[in-house]
Amino acid sequence: MKICLVVIFLCLISMTVTAETEIQAPVYAGSGCEAGTIEPFFGSEREMIYFGTPAYKAEAGKQKNCMLVLPVQAAPKTKVAIVSLKVKTSSALLEDSNAVFQAELFMAGLRTPAMNILFEGPLTTEDTVVLIPEDRYLIWSGCGQSANLRVNSSLTVTDGSVQVVSLRVRLKTVPC
Repeated sequence: MKICLVVIFLCLISMTVTAETEIQAPVYAGSGCEAGTIEPFFGSEREMIYFGTPAYKAEAGKQKNCMLVLPVQAAPKTKVAIVSLKVKTSSALLEDSNAVFQAELFMAGLRTPAMNILFEGPLTTEDTVVLIPEDRYLIWSGCGQSANLRVNSSLTVTDGSVQVVSLRVRLKTVPC
């Protein structure tokens, strides 16, 4: 009888420990998201991580960049990946000018193909674009393992200015 109670107790403990993927505090660096310039917020279901990026602004002839690192611990028998990046921008580009926002998602040497947003002037607008890599390029953590999921991005402007107002990273967890 005691052995049965111990087995039931251990099963209950393991169910609560394996309930969900853990996301630790994101790390960020770069000329567009220097220390102290952004505050990450988690969505209600913790699958969306929002980064307000007020310093991520490039002006004529300049380039800014931002590297986000999301340390995750996948729950047992699951794996996790970044499945989209939502980019909100505010643009003021002159005639015949352009800007390029480029992002790559990666982990431990594996990366998605670069995803680009091209801005062409004249342009004065606020816009939101969602970058989604094809399913075949998604980079998954190991089954039940910890991983550092990364977003590397850059913004280059020829004339005028573009600000990346915010970045929203969407995670997806699936059984493995």
